Amino acid sequence: PAPPLPPLGPRDLGAHMVTTQVTSYPFQSAAWALYSQGALKGEITAKDLPQGTPDFLNTSFYRLLIPGLNKAYPDTAMALTINATAVPGVTLEAGKVPISADTDLIFSVIKPDKTLAPGFTLGCNISASIGAEVHSGNITGKIGDATLKLDAVSSAYGRLGPYIISLLQDPMELVVNHVIL
Repeated sequence: PAPPLPPLGPRDLGAHMVTTQVTSYPFQSAAWALYSQGALKGEITAKDLPQGTPDFLNTSFYRLLIPGLNKAYPDTAMALTINATAVPGVTLEAGKVPISADTDLIFSVIKPDKTLAPGFTLGCNISASIGAEVHSGNITGKIGDATLKLDAVSSAYGRLGPYIISLLQDPMELVVNHVIL
């Protein structure tokens, strides 16, 4: 179910003809609706990445880090599926709208027949903020850079230790900040 409406306190309108109150309810409702409809999921392949990005969507990138992956699928393209695992949190603060989302980053190998084989999955908490301003009656917004917290969820090819996760931090921040946002 959608989140409940926030309580509205009594207001002394005085000589004002119109009073506007902004709450996080529309943002929370939108997040709930998008999540419940499965709309907070997407797939990224190497062609979606900005020029000059390390080729972390190819098994050869992992030849020393996850040798079993590159051994099973040498120099093979991969796909990254980003999937929200819970309704994103949205709040309102003065001048900004902080957003927090728990996601799974699912790395899969693209087999020659175009089907996907499991590789590994990272859990990821994404936190970002939308700055909001009013200019001449128009509301404008700018999304600030996101911060990520990664952790290992599963791997079909061995343990994903802290070193491997730290090596994926920068590429994942690039993907979130320049491809998704």
